[in-house]
Amino acid sequence: MFVKVYRYRIRKHNFEKWKKINDAARNIYRKYGCGNSQCLISKEGKLITVLELDYYNSRRDFLRITGLVDADLLIKSLFSEFMRVVYRKHITEEEFETV
Repeated sequence: MFVKVYRYRIRKHNFEKWKKINDAARNIYRKYGCGNSQCLISKEGKLITVLELDYYNSRRDFLRITGLVDADLLIKSLFSEFMRVVYRKHITEEEFETV
């Protein structure tokens, strides 16, 4: 199994906007074969930290699916909206595989 992990923050007043964007993006990822994903949140003052975990069968599966997703026209517009709600436009990414 291959897991892609994203960590970023959003301001609390942007939560509903973020949720709408995230739900639409999740639907696109599912359309192209991304199986399971989870979003965990932690509320810290005026900010919400999001830990997003996306699960794939393998790294090869991840690359295939993200290639299809990246070619989707709607995802480009959703990503632009997403970057407007991410605090300081800072996103960290990590990759994990089962042993």
